[in-house]
Amino acid sequence: QPIPAASLMASGTSAGEGLGCVNFWGFTPSVDLLAPLSAARSGAAAGNSDEGVSVLLVGAGDVRHVLMSLARRHRLGAAAPKKVTIYIVEHAMELQARHMLLLALAAEPSESVGLQEKTELLLELFGNLHIRARTSEYLTAISARFINWVTDSERCKADQPWLDLGLLKYRDRDELEEIFKAWKLAKAEAFPASAVWDARLRVYYKERYDARDNLIDWDYSMKLHDRASIIHQKEFLRWRNTGLAFELREADYNIPNRTLATARVFKTADGKVAKKGYWGDIVNSPYMAFGIVSENASLFKLANNAHTHTSGEVSSFNVTALLHELRTDEKMDSTAVTEISGKEKENVFEGVTIRLLPVDYMQKLVQGDRYQGTFDVAYFGSSMVQHLTPAFAHTLAKHGLVVAERADFILDLKKEQQAEFETKVVDMAAAAGCSRWKEAEAAASMSHHMVFRQKSDIAA
Repeated sequence: QPIPAASLMASGTSAGEGLGCVNFWGFTPSVDLLAPLSAARSGAAAGNSDEGVSVLLVGAGDVRHVLMSLARRHRLGAAAPKKVTIYIVEHAMELQARHMLLLALAAEPSESVGLQEKTELLLELFGNLHIRARTSEYLTAISARFINWVTDSERCKADQPWLDLGLLKYRDRDELEEIFKAWKLAKAEAFPASAVWDARLRVYYKERYDARDNLIDWDYSMKLHDRASIIHQKEFLRWRNTGLAFELREADYNIPNRTLATARVFKTADGKVAKKGYWGDIVNSPYMAFGIVSENASLFKLANNAHTHTSGEVSSFNVTALLHELRTDEKMDSTAVTEISGKEKENVFEGVTIRLLPVDYMQKLVQGDRYQGTFDVAYFGSSMVQHLTPAFAHTLAKHGLVVAERADFILDLKKEQQAEFETKVVDMAAAAGCSRWKEAEAAASMSHHMVFRQKSDIAA
C-alpha cells in the first residue's frame, strides 16, 4: 500500500488536487547531508580521499540539499571529502531540467551574475508563478546553452564538467531538449499561468472558491502558524491566490515562469489526453525550502509578539549565504552582504559530479551488483519514499545513512496521517536493515527529517 504522502500525490481527492502530481519543491528545510557522516563513522573521515562520498537523492523535488551540502562541505575541515558524487532521481524530467537550471545558475561566475542578482533569479525561478522580464531573458539565454549540453556530450563536459548526463537514455535527452526549447521560446500563450493556477484553485476549493480567502486564513491560523510562524499571513495569502512567493523588489512580475509548466495525462472518452498546465503544489508553498530556519537568529526577532521579518526575507538571506559560502568557503553572517567579498573559488563544484538519472531508474538501481555498497547517504523525499525497500539495502555503503523527509508541512495531512506516514517510513527503513538515529535528528541542521543508520553499525 502506498504511504499517505505518496498516495496523495496521485489521488483524486481535494487533498491530492492541492498537492498536485509534480513536486517542484520539497516540503522541508534544506539540510547538509554530508555533516552526519563523521559521527556515523565514529570519528572517521567523511569519505576516502581517493574514493570520496556518494549521495543519492530520490524525489527531493529541488536542489536545496545539494546546495547546502556543497556550500558547507568546507566546514568538515580535514574530514571534508575531496570528491562528491551526487545521483539524482525524480519522477518527472521537468524536475531534472530545473535542477540543471538552478545548479548552473549557482555556478555562474560573479562577473557574469552578481550575488544579489543571482539570489533574486534563483528564488524567482524556484518558486514564483510569474517572473520579471530580466529573469525571463536569463532563462531564454541559458536554455540555448542547455540544448547544446543535452545534444552534445563533449560540449557539456567542456562547459560544465560537474554535470554528468551519461546515464540518461536518448528519449530522456530528447525530452529535456523539448523542455529547454519551450523555455527558450518564451511564448506566454503556451503557458497561461494565471489561468491555469486559477483553474487549479477552482478544482481544489469547488463550491467554496468564492470564500477561499477565509479558507486560506483558516489554513494559515490552524495548520501553518504554529509550525512556521515566520511565514507571514499576507505572503501566504498572496502565494495561495496568485502563485507569487518571492517579491524581492518593486518590479513587475508578469511573465509566466515556464519552468513550472508540465503536461498531465487525463483519461477521456476518446482515450488519454495530455494537458499542459501547472500541476504542482497550490497548498503548502515553496517557503519551507529556504525560508523557515536560518543560522541568523536576528531574522526571527519579535516585536509585539509578531515577527519583524518574513519568510521571503529569510529565504533571501539563506540563499545569499549559501551562494556566498559556495563561492568563497566562508560563512556569511551579515544581512547587509549583497556581493562577494574576499577570495573566490574559480570552480564552485570542484571535485563534484552530479549525475541526473532517468525517471524509472530506481528499479534498475536496486538490481544486480552495479551499485553494491555505493551510497554513503541516501535521501528520500515524501513523494518517492516508497522506493526505500529491502532491495535497496545492498546499495548502502559501510556506515551509510538514510535520510527521509517528514510530512510536517504537508498541510492537508491530518496529524494522525502525519504520524502514520512517519511510522510507515520507520517500518520501511527497518525492512531495509536500518534503525532510527535519534541523536542525528536532534541536530538543528537535520530539522524535520528522519535519519537512519544501518543496524550493523549500531550493533558494532
